[in-house]
Amino acid sequence: VKQDYKKAVEYYRKAAEKGDTLAQNNLALCYKNGKGVKQDYEKALEFFQKSANQGYAGAKKALQDLRARMEEKVPEVKKVEKVGASTFRNFTLQKGGTHMKFSGMSILSSRSGTILANKGYSSGVHSWTIKWDKHGNGDPRVGVALANADLDKRLGYDGRGWAFDIDKGTGYYFVSPKDITKPSKGYHKTSRIAGLKAKVGGIVEIILDCDDGTLRFKVDGYEASEALPSPAFSGLKGMKLYPAFSTNTSAEAYTVISQRHSGVAQEKVPEVKKEEKKGASTFKNFTLQKG
Repeated sequence: VKQDYKKAVEYYRKAAEKGDTLAQNNLALCYKNGKGVKQDYEKALEFFQKSANQGYAGAKKALQDLRARMEEKVPEVKKVEKVGASTFRNFTLQKGGTHMKFSGMSILSSRSGTILANKGYSSGVHSWTIKWDKHGNGDPRVGVALANADLDKRLGYDGRGWAFDIDKGTGYYFVSPKDITKPSKGYHKTSRIAGLKAKVGGIVEIILDCDDGTLRFKVDGYEASEALPSPAFSGLKGMKLYPAFSTNTSAEAYTVISQRHSGVAQEKVPEVKKEEKKGASTFKNFTLQKG
């Protein structure tokens, strides 16, 4: 049978109204995750509470978790975290495509394009969180890209980026290179997945684990066990990847509100070697002389 969340909600509702505790819990899950019905935390609380009142343990735990999530405050931007003798510093927004604009850590645009951070990472674990300032259903994207990504294109469309695309209406999908060694082959895009949606004031956390080679996403705290596949991307080990941000229209805007970085930096600027003697002859380091 083809999966049909709307039909499931219909049957859950009928059973829930008759006092079925499991149906009440399942209907609450649908409201919480926006599956088959518009996402509504208040409705989710209502049906979790009804199920919990009848002694269903799973509903009691879900009720506590959802209340805690709704009471959470937006995290403050964290300071640089020192790890051993090394320090990963927070990135800033560095450059964008022709039609892309940014102010401080806020991503703006007049049309489609990508903005790249000033730092790339090839070791350690890094996460950053964005908050939706406005959303016009134009499919903004967040993720990572190579240093030579085409910033006049949406993130991932040049075969050099990995992107999470989410809108406020119909769900989300993922974009990745078909062949990272040959970007000209283009990109792969998954089918759109119903469930999690973007909303003004909501947050998305991006987690890049360079040591494990994975990239994950959390929408308002929800990840693999509830809607998103985790990790969204793997096989990224050994690449230097830059936080990247994309919009599709001027109707989207969002802000990087926090960052966390851990691990040991492995990239070092090579020192200039001393002159090397070759037999009776000496090669000396060159200098710049004219231009």
